[in-house]
Amino acid sequence: MMDKRHWKILAQENIYRNERGIRLEKQKVELPSGAILTDYYRIIMRNFVTMVIQDEKHDFLCIKQYKHGVGKVALTLPGGLIEEGEAPVETAARELLEETGYQCPDLRYKGKYVLNGNQHVCYSHIVAGYGAKMISEATEPDQEEGQICFLSKEQIREAFFANDFPIISHALAIGIILAD
Repeated sequence: MMDKRHWKILAQENIYRNERGIRLEKQKVELPSGAILTDYYRIIMRNFVTMVIQDEKHDFLCIKQYKHGVGKVALTLPGGLIEEGEAPVETAARELLEETGYQCPDLRYKGKYVLNGNQHVCYSHIVAGYGAKMISEATEPDQEEGQICFLSKEQIREAFFANDFPIISHALAIGIILAD
């Protein structure tokens, strides 16, 4: 008997895949009710880290940059794609230095969260960092050419509630840290 809480994958076909790891797959699934969906699509992307980094003064490192997905300049957090075999905290250390020139001696893993509850898409791994210091210029700044800024706890809270962080993984990461 099928577990009534899970969908059963009856068939799966890869429709598209590119060199950056973006895939589209089509599934045939059986629902807990017994109904069959013959064309259930999933988008799959590489997992990434989203970082909430504080400097020695406890201010939050943010980046003001254009994000094409939201179509505007927005407040963002540092982050990046996890490389094959790399742990999220390792990715955080690498990406933080590459994107900002900052190094953080105290990085803490806060968990992974699926981007879409039905299609999955990927995981955002949340990493918090404390005591960050600038040690160099950014070696690989984001293609969006952002401007680094620091916000106090009150300023980041205000920006959070004003929806100035329109990317869900960034808002989630800030919410987790503010609730901590």
